[in-house]
Amino acid sequence: MRIEVHLFGKLKELFPKVKSGGSLQLIIKIKNQNTIQDIVEKIGISPKEIRHAFLNYQYSSLDRKVKDGDRLALFGRDMALIYRQYFPKIKD
Repeated sequence: MRIEVHLFGKLKELFPKVKSGGSLQLIIKIKNQNTIQDIVEKIGISPKEIRHAFLNYQYSSLDRKVKDGDRLALFGRDMALIYRQYFPKIKD
């Protein structure tokens, strides 16, 4: 399975050797179904550093399961989400 992960804000600084523009894109290969939190930990980020996660453009909790081909966008603690109350957090 492959997951496309986009990192925004200070999360990009965790990978200083990779040049990026608006976001840093990583392709993560996983063997079985995992949660967003599992992916976050696999790429070496503490879940405490994540402020917002979007799975396939849907605001999501870290316990949401990912599938092959999913797109995951992660925003660090330095990134605010305006009008967050309008985005229901999807758990699964």
